[in-house]
Amino acid sequence: MESVTEPHKKIAVQKPNPNCRENYFNGSFNLSKYKPWSEYESNKWDKVQQSLGWEWMESEEKQSKTIYFPEELSYQFFPSHPEYRFKCNWPEIYCFHPNIYDEKGVLFRVGNIVGSGQEYEKIYNEVMLALCKCDFLNNKYDINNAKPETLTALRITFEMEDLVDARYKKYSKMAAEARDEIVAATTMSQYTAAKKKQSEALNVLLEYINKEREPQALNYIKQLKSEHTAELSYLYKIERVNNTTFKIYFLNDKMECGCVALMKWYNKAPYEAEYKVELLPREMITIRK
Repeated sequence: MESVTEPHKKIAVQKPNPNCRENYFNGSFNLSKYKPWSEYESNKWDKVQQSLGWEWMESEEKQSKTIYFPEELSYQFFPSHPEYRFKCNWPEIYCFHPNIYDEKGVLFRVGNIVGSGQEYEKIYNEVMLALCKCDFLNNKYDINNAKPETLTALRITFEMEDLVDARYKKYSKMAAEARDEIVAATTMSQYTAAKKKQSEALNVLLEYINKEREPQALNYIKQLKSEHTAELSYLYKIERVNNTTFKIYFLNDKMECGCVALMKWYNKAPYEAEYKVELLPREMITIRK
């Protein structure tokens, strides 16, 4: 056989690198007015990951329904999955990710956390508060020696009910019990009693809201926030862990992993959900520069 030598050719293989992504926002949370949200690659990648197994929601049309007993309720559903009821979590803004409940209003799944800058700003604030709480628990600036009014204000801000006075703890516990009883109620009398109990508890807890405005406590939180701003310079990725839990990655001002947090959703009331944030150890993230 006779061999023939041909000229070499260069072949360029182009494949998206999920680690080299456009960040959702810069520190001011301003999207470019010249670029629609849907065109951000990071939005598309996270939406695919968060939708695994539930892609049918993207291809079907929802229908609306209103029921009037035991109380008036409007929700949406998919004809192919009538067992799920969809309600917006933050109704004051456009509903990018309705939450999914069963017929009793128990949270089953949280919709995709992609879509609106207002929602991400809320997430940013929650993660920032978690960082400040960690500093408080570590007695940063010897805060444990502050005056009682300051410590009370900070404990309320950081939702540390067990460390506030006995009255606050009593009614915080009552509010939590009432919330669970509302979700579990199977009769109208049970539901009515639980709502009355919840109303009584919330009326007392409202008295404590003004205590959070204690001047030294506000200044302490301002100081801590100023020190953590660089850690949360860029929202990098939001990854679904399960139906009601997400992992949130922030980059610092050096484009390194600044903070990792876990967002866990739970029922606040029937057809209402809220979440809590907890901090996780930082991870190595390789970003092509």
